[in-house]
Amino acid sequence: MQGAMKRVVTLWIVGVGLMYAQFAGKVGFGFGLPTAGNALLVKTEGSTRSVVFTSLGKGLYPELGGWYYFNENVAVGLDAAYVLGLRTKVNTTIVDDNTGAMGSATNSIKGSMFQIMPGLTIRASGDFAPYASFQGIIGFGAKGINELDGTIAGITYKETAEYTGGTALGFKGALGAIYNLGGVGLFFEVAVHTLSWAPTQVTTTTEIGGISNTETTKLEKSISANQQGVELTDKAPFSAVIFRIGALIGGPQ
Repeated sequence: MQGAMKRVVTLWIVGVGLMYAQFAGKVGFGFGLPTAGNALLVKTEGSTRSVVFTSLGKGLYPELGGWYYFNENVAVGLDAAYVLGLRTKVNTTIVDDNTGAMGSATNSIKGSMFQIMPGLTIRASGDFAPYASFQGIIGFGAKGINELDGTIAGITYKETAEYTGGTALGFKGALGAIYNLGGVGLFFEVAVHTLSWAPTQVTTTTEIGGISNTETTKLEKSISANQQGVELTDKAPFSAVIFRIGALIGGPQ
């Protein structure tokens, strides 16, 4: 008898949960500021040279998602975002390896990446509902571009290194609030992405005085002394603090 009652209660709880469960679509747009990253650039001011710490996570973040609400306060879901990187640029100096002549140049970097983010959201009740979300980040299709453009002894010099390959795993934590307008919820959040990426290939194009040359090099975590065309890879940060606004269509009303 007790076993039957437990089964009835369990079925009732599951049934109520399924009746309440609601699906919500999500669309958002964010702007990411780099957190303290790696020393990716060197800038020159007069006779002083200094490193510039930045992250490839600096940029724009369009986002789409779908969330499944078990009740008014708990949901699981999946977001998909694209990191559209913005350039970080500095003035620097360059040196001809053969003659030792020095010149001036601009050096810039930017990155891009697709991100899939499964996770959990916990929100308060009411028309104005603060919330917290915790999500993993799976990054793929990443690209990093490092450009150097200048002159040495009156001769133009341009070098473009394009890094590709590899996947990245990270974490997203966000705090925000949703304002319910009846069927549509407007939200604002501040999110922190913690993520780094190790590329597996770099294609470098060098142009000196109108003559260009392109080389492709594999990047690996470990190499032997006699390997040719292979170099050690390094991790580049995609971490950022992201300010995001958007709309949630459906879900708790």
